[in-house]
Amino acid sequence: MNDLKSFFEEFDRHTLFVILPMLAIPFILDKIFSLQPPWPRGSTYITTFLELAAIFVCYFIPIKSRRTLLRIQFGLFGTATFLFVAYFVLYSMFVFTNPFNGDALIAGYECTEEAQRFVAPLLNQQCPFLTEEALAAAQYEVEQVWTPVSVRVTEIMMFLSWSMFFIVTTFLFGLSVAFMQRNRKLDSRSRTRNRRR
Repeated sequence: MNDLKSFFEEFDRHTLFVILPMLAIPFILDKIFSLQPPWPRGSTYITTFLELAAIFVCYFIPIKSRRTLLRIQFGLFGTATFLFVAYFVLYSMFVFTNPFNGDALIAGYECTEEAQRFVAPLLNQQCPFLTEEALAAAQYEVEQVWTPVSVRVTEIMMFLSWSMFFIVTTFLFGLSVAFMQRNRKLDSRSRTRNRRR
């Protein structure tokens, strides 16, 4: 708790100018590139709230040495890279745009029986990797082409990979700042003791 108290005491001077951009990044990507997952609708707000929670959790994880911090940083960086790649692979494979209203639609990984039996052979395509032609034939009703369960699973996987990427990145930053502040505090105490001696 002392580290967290110290964090709030030094919040404006040391971390505010970095924390706010970290929390703003999902909104920026949302507004400029529309890269957020189509489901759930409030994914950007949920992600930002979880990022904020991750920052506070960082101050309850004691890291004793720079070597330990470096090992954790490499692990978190590797995880963030994996999540980043996973999200864009999922996005490129499973997201379609409805040309009538511009809504993003998420496909599933398992075709319905009708799509497998009639639509895929008619379009000379292989389930579950059907193209937009199959969606157009189903009047852009996703669950006419892919099973509802597979659509829900894909939606959840996309949201988790998107959200966890930002949470892990924020956690990486938060742990580093917490460690630096903890060391700064210890250095300050040791200097004070040395002066008293």
